[in-house]
Amino acid sequence: MEDKTLKALVKEIKKWEAIAAGEGADVDNCLLCELFAEDCEGCPIYIKTHLRGCVNTPYDDWVGHQEHSHSRPGKKFFEIECPECERIACEQLEFLKSLLSELLSENEKQKEIMVKKNNVQKKPFEGCFRVGKNKFTDESFHDISDEDDKKFSRLLKKLQSARKI
Repeated sequence: MEDKTLKALVKEIKKWEAIAAGEGADVDNCLLCELFAEDCEGCPIYIKTHLRGCVNTPYDDWVGHQEHSHSRPGKKFFEIECPECERIACEQLEFLKSLLSELLSENEKQKEIMVKKNNVQKKPFEGCFRVGKNKFTDESFHDISDEDDKKFSRLLKKLQSARKI
């Protein structure tokens, strides 16, 4: 999940915390809607519900309640006016917090996958230094890490080119 999506979700949570606390909100817009206004694709709410326009969410209930119970000229849309407003606002807040929790745990899982991909289990002889007898000849062998092997190869090439001069 992109950082701007997480930031927008956190700001929405803060907005709904203020609404649920009875402080109201001076912002009528949803930052997630601003990011995903075209078709809701990528919005964490859409990803959760598979429905556009926050249908079947507490916000949908909020809109219906505001339009049917508190619709009047000059009324602020994000204002608690009755116990039902408070209940719905708290539901919306919990819904958004659950989305954030899911997104954060999803991001942690993705980080773990990336770490596992970057720390691919190496063969036992890679990434370490061993000395032993070569089973095919009487000569000794040395295992070195890939990085040390590259350094050694560059050094060997320099030495070989210096001998040719």
